[in-house]
Amino acid sequence: MLLEAGESPRASRWRQVLPLTYSNTGNMRQGIDWEARIGRRLRLRDLHVFFTVVRWGSMAKAAEQLGVSQPAISKVIGDLEHALGVRLLDRSRRGVEPTIYGNALLKRGLIAFDELKQSIKDSNS
Repeated sequence: MLLEAGESPRASRWRQVLPLTYSNTGNMRQGIDWEARIGRRLRLRDLHVFFTVVRWGSMAKAAEQLGVSQPAISKVIGDLEHALGVRLLDRSRRGVEPTIYGNALLKRGLIAFDELKQSIKDSNS
């Protein structure tokens, strides 16, 4: 794993899962193949579970809201972290908080959900 100047190992792992990225110098480089690494593993349901966990700050509370078991929530989050290759949540006795990667997924994922909702509204108009 090659680190760019001032880059942490975590940031380097995140950089590796992006399909196309720009280096600090602005040069385009090819990352890991989107379809092989993420495209076939990432499901909207998983993102919904992730959003719910972040919203409630607890896997147990998210499980209650979604009407599933807490181990099922933990498995979805673990699978999502494995597919992306980064830790999305910091876990503690007080609950969970998104990591820098979790915040990035939350921000971009919510945008994607908003776009999907808008496309449904547009097609029904």
